[in-house]
Amino acid sequence: MAEEDAMELDCPLELPHEASMRRAFEFIVEGVLLCAVAVAGIASNSLGAYVLCARRDLRANLFNRLLVALVTADSAFLALSINNSFRRAFQMTSDLQTYLFPFAHSATHVVLSLSIYLTVALAVQRTVALRSAAAATFGAHSSSQWKQFLAYFLPALVLAVAVNLPVFFAIEIAHAGDGTPYLSVTNFRKSTGYVIYYNNWFRIIFVRTLPLLAVVACSVKVFLDVRAIRRSSEGTANEGRQGRETSFAVVLLAIVVVFVVCHFPGAALNMYEAINVESSRLCGEAGQRAFPSAFFVVIALNHFLLVVNSSANMLLYTVLNKRFRRHLAEFVCRNRETWTMDDDSSGGDRRDHVEMTTLFPANLESEVSTNNVR
Repeated sequence: MAEEDAMELDCPLELPHEASMRRAFEFIVEGVLLCAVAVAGIASNSLGAYVLCARRDLRANLFNRLLVALVTADSAFLALSINNSFRRAFQMTSDLQTYLFPFAHSATHVVLSLSIYLTVALAVQRTVALRSAAAATFGAHSSSQWKQFLAYFLPALVLAVAVNLPVFFAIEIAHAGDGTPYLSVTNFRKSTGYVIYYNNWFRIIFVRTLPLLAVVACSVKVFLDVRAIRRSSEGTANEGRQGRETSFAVVLLAIVVVFVVCHFPGAALNMYEAINVESSRLCGEAGQRAFPSAFFVVIALNHFLLVVNSSANMLLYTVLNKRFRRHLAEFVCRNRETWTMDDDSSGGDRRDHVEMTTLFPANLESEVSTNNVR
C-alpha cells in the first residue's frame, strides 16, 4: 500500500549504488574537506584577529573592528561545524553530544545569521565611509569609536537571535526504554506554521534574500564610488588617504563575491524545499523519501561552502591589504626574534637570527608604522 501511495505521489527513490555514492560524497566533502578547511580557518581567523586587536592603529578603525567581530562569529560557526561534521559525516556521537545538540543546533543558526548580518554591516559601513569623511574613525574619541561599532554590531546581534528564536524550540531530548537519550522533533517543529511559513518563506526572505540583495546593492554603490574617487584623487594631496579608504572597499568587494557564491546553494535549497513542501510532506507521511539524493548532496556541498566562506574572510583581507600584510610580517618577525633570542641565551646557533634579520630588516617596525595603517 505504501509503494502504491509512493507511485501515486511520485516520491523520489534512491537505488543502492546511489546511496553508496551519496554517503561517499558526504564523507569526503562534509567530513574530511570540511574539517580540514574549518581548522585552517579557525587558525587564520584567530591570528588575523589577534594582529588587528594588538595594534592600536588597526583596532581604531571601524572596518577592522567589524571585521574582527565577523571572523569571531565565523570561528564559532567553524567550531560548531566541525562538531556537526563528526556527527553527520563520520557517524561519531555520544550521549554528551546528544544532550548538547539542541543548544549546538540553535547556536549554529545564530552565529551563521550573525555572520551574514555582519557582512551586511560591513557593506553598509563602507558605503557610508566612502560618502562621508565623518565616518572615518581615525582621530575620533575612544567612546565615539565604540558607539559607532555598537551601532552596527548590536542590530546584527539582535536580528541574529530574533530570527532564530523558533529554532530553540524545534528539537528536544527523549529517552528510550533503557534510558538512552535520542533526539526528537517537537510538535512545534512539525506544525504547518513552522515548516511552511518560518523554515521556508521567512528564512528565505530575512536570512537569505534580503541580506544578499543588501550586500549586492551596497557593493555596486561602493564599486561606483571607488571608481569616482580614484579618478578625482589622481595627482592630489588626498590621493594617499583616499587610496587607503578604497583599499577597504576592495576587500569588501572580494568578501561579498565569496559570500554570494557560497550562500547561493543554501538559498536554492530553501527555495526548492518551499516549492515542494507539500509533496515532500505527503511522501514523508507515506513512509517514503521526501527528497531525491541530489538534494542531500547539495546540502553537503552547502555546508562545505559555508565553511569555506567563514574561513576566507580574513584570508581575503590579508591578500588584498598590503599594509596589513606588513603588520603581519612585523608580528611574525617579532616572535621569531624572541624565539631566536631564547635559543641564543641557551647556547644555540645564531645562524637562524642572521637569516631572519636579513629577511626582515631591523627598521621594519618603523617603516610599517609610518604607513599609518588603518
